[in-house]
Amino acid sequence: MSRWLRILARSVTRPFVRLYHHAREGVPGGQRVSLWLLFLEVVIIAAAVAAVVWNHLNVLEAVAVVLGFSFLTDLMVARSMERSRHLDAKSGVEAMLGRPALVEGDFEVVTPHARGRVRFNGESWAARADADKPPRAGETVTIVAVEGLTLHVTRESGSADRSQGA
Repeated sequence: MSRWLRILARSVTRPFVRLYHHAREGVPGGQRVSLWLLFLEVVIIAAAVAAVVWNHLNVLEAVAVVLGFSFLTDLMVARSMERSRHLDAKSGVEAMLGRPALVEGDFEVVTPHARGRVRFNGESWAARADADKPPRAGETVTIVAVEGLTLHVTRESGSADRSQGA
């Protein structure tokens, strides 16, 4: 009997454990589907408990509904995770290249480069750009290389046109 209670408890608590892990670690882009499925699973569990309390279902029927739906959502979550596993993961410098960054202040021109600071992913980075076209505060630049803790950036074509027109 205790084995069956553990199996039932595991299937009931599994959505909450997954929801806790997603909330703590953040939700990867490819697993947003699993978060919605877990939310739906929590709603089904609440509906099954309400049906038992209001005598619309007996306990065994409610357990069967919850276990069946839990099994289906587990299959769908596994399928979603399998799809996201085959995506090319980028990390570190590779993930930064080609991404936009916001210029925090006007760059200071120091031959042969202009130096300043940019904000990328909520962090302030030292940056270097061409001296002939130094970025201005508030512009968006593109990261083209990383050398140590310094980002090499270039002005985006749209932000260069805007600053010339101003």
